Amino acid sequence: MDGREPRPAHALWVEALHRRWSLRLACGERSWRTAWRLLHWLRPGQTRWLRTVDEGEALRRAAQVDPRLYERWHRPCIAARLGPAARQRVVAAHYDFVQRRFPARLRDRVLRGHDVRLATLRPDGSAPVHLHLRKPARAGTGELALLLLNDEREPLAACALTFGGGEGLLVGAMQGASPHLDTAAAGDFLRGSHGLQPRELLLSLLRELAAWHRLPCVQLDTLGARETPPPDRRAGRQREAFRREACRAFLDAFRDPLRQRMQAPAATPAQAPADPPRHAPGLLAAG
Repeated sequence: MDGREPRPAHALWVEALHRRWSLRLACGERSWRTAWRLLHWLRPGQTRWLRTVDEGEALRRAAQVDPRLYERWHRPCIAARLGPAARQRVVAAHYDFVQRRFPARLRDRVLRGHDVRLATLRPDGSAPVHLHLRKPARAGTGELALLLLNDEREPLAACALTFGGGEGLLVGAMQGASPHLDTAAAGDFLRGSHGLQPRELLLSLLRELAAWHRLPCVQLDTLGARETPPPDRRAGRQREAFRREACRAFLDAFRDPLRQRMQAPAATPAQAPADPPRHAPGLLAAG
């Protein structure tokens, strides 16, 4: 809820239908396919969902960019075990989380559907790689995608993620390197990361992000949902050092600089302003 007066149901329907039809014209979707999808809007619960979208600032802004959000809950998405009501709840929770917990600049770019470079990692003696956040190629896998890309923007690994409220941080559609990626490039990263696999890195980053926000991190796969295992602490020092540095750079993208400055204690002659802790035992410090 963002404090606006509730709008009449017919106004919500007219606006949503207009945006969805305009998307068809923009992306070249066949008329019969759009009509078939719009028939599903007649199912019970659509008006309630349109009102949910309109009352959530982030959800409303995201639907203006991608009107398919108006029908996201019609088909299985994110996790097969979620029913229609649960899909509505999880999608709404994700955008509420983005609105409340993402830094303003990151939030605005994500809601506009932009591809955001979160961090650049520099494995030892290897080419730099980049962490990107954007909309997933397949909307049903999750509301965002995290990718590890090389300088040629070829993926070394990718996954979908959704901040599902009480369901936790839901991670799915985990993929390895692109089939077009030169095997030498993948080997170069493994040498520079001291054996840390790209998919292991993404899972580790998301575990840290979930812990920072005090959420369970749940990996979704064909066998259902399971909580992701903790990272292997027996790894070598160099590998663990690279993982920790990657986590620090990744989490920095989700920290709000303005909020940090407001929370920092005032400087005194005997004590300089303290930075928020980057790590804490067990959990990362909540933002």
